[in-house]
Amino acid sequence: MFGCSRPEELSGFRLAELFLWFDEGTLRAFRNFFLEGYKMSNEETRQLAKSGQSRYYVSSCFGVIEGEYLVRIWGWQRDITERKMQKMQGEIFLERLTLQQQKVLEGTVQGLRL
Repeated sequence: MFGCSRPEELSGFRLAELFLWFDEGTLRAFRNFFLEGYKMSNEETRQLAKSGQSRYYVSSCFGVIEGEYLVRIWGWQRDITERKMQKMQGEIFLERLTLQQQKVLEGTVQGLRL
């Protein structure tokens, strides 16, 4: 997880250092994590890789409480970055295609008015 090969590499990090909190999906996932008793199941999150690039994941995890404190989180992730990028590119393509179709239809309608 997070570009690390061993759990020890993550020791000492705060959640705020690992996730992109301005991302709406990440905020929603962690809001649910806290409201559901420190559990998350198949939530989409966005994180910053060691390389500095954004990565998208489907994450599941549970928190470990000791005393009154959340002391660790155990979880697993599936990297969906490629699938997410393909979907976003497809949406951009469809938006451009729709705009082109509208321009063609407007041109046809304008041509009929002449």
